[in-house]
Amino acid sequence: MTVEQRLRDAMQARVESVDAPELRVGAERPRRVWPVAAAGFAIVVVLALAVALVAHGDGGGSVQPAARAFPKQIVAVTADGRVIVASSKDGHALRTLANGALAGGGLAVSPDGRTVYYARDTGGRCSNGDPITAIAAIPAGGGASTDLVTNVRFPAVSPNGRYLAFTGIPNCSDAGRSILVRDLTVADHTNSSYDQGWTVHNEATSPWVSIDSLAWAPDSRHVLFTHASDAAEADGGPRLLDTSAGVSASLDTSPPVSTAANVICCTMGATGPEYGSVLDSGGFARGVVTVDSRTGKVARTLTCCGEVVDVDRAGRSLLIHFTDTDHPGGVYRWSPGDAKPTFLGGLIFAARWLPGS
Repeated sequence: MTVEQRLRDAMQARVESVDAPELRVGAERPRRVWPVAAAGFAIVVVLALAVALVAHGDGGGSVQPAARAFPKQIVAVTADGRVIVASSKDGHALRTLANGALAGGGLAVSPDGRTVYYARDTGGRCSNGDPITAIAAIPAGGGASTDLVTNVRFPAVSPNGRYLAFTGIPNCSDAGRSILVRDLTVADHTNSSYDQGWTVHNEATSPWVSIDSLAWAPDSRHVLFTHASDAAEADGGPRLLDTSAGVSASLDTSPPVSTAANVICCTMGATGPEYGSVLDSGGFARGVVTVDSRTGKVARTLTCCGEVVDVDRAGRSLLIHFTDTDHPGGVYRWSPGDAKPTFLGGLIFAARWLPGS
């Protein structure tokens, strides 16, 4: 878990609504029995396989290929600020997309796998030396990057690909107190570079908070987020933001997500959180867990001392950043049931699966 430097001035974000070939049978040749029998057997096998595939298809009559255990590639930000596409088999870099990324600023990939969003170091500095960042978009296949909005971090793309959420860090005076949402389908935005905004308050324990993570629910409407304050790390716990509510009230007054204490969930299933990381009292990951979507409680511990970075679309393979002494620092690929995780690289700071690869 990234612990941002605590800066104390607040941002007020206005809330604006966002319109929220035909088979040919050859002539029979009686004098050759075995070829005919073999061909007949092959046809039966093919038909049986076809029926099995349809029976396990998507319900729409189309035949779907068997799903791979995990995508072939990942997108990653390295410790030296490169945005790369790498092999998910062994972590070797396939191509470099950009330089100048802020390693701790977050990373997101569009659901179609075509666009990568990352926090770019603009080169400017705040009076305290912190970098001034912008969320940039770049094609996953390579090309020029485009800055979308400045003074923000932690991009997160909705499952329908329409919305990009991020945390606001305005005028070098906030550690990420606001959640902002940009509609990627429109050219003109209500608030210059974004369309909706909410300021998070935690007046019971502190006059300021720092939003630590964002994750969209499958409905592309709700955003699961966690935040910390100077009173205790992640003391605010996970919360669920309804982006279509159209109100600017404190998000701490919204119904809390029912999940175990000190758990950051990085994935959301149809009915709730699925995977998460258990945090210690200092806010650092000490275990990877599954979360019961019905109760919001930890179902079981998958492995010790790691933080869930991403989960593939099929929910079968995880990218994990281990935080214990038994694993060299870096990102690993791991599927529950595997004997051991696969090390993808010590220079990889942030990573996401590349859909469609």
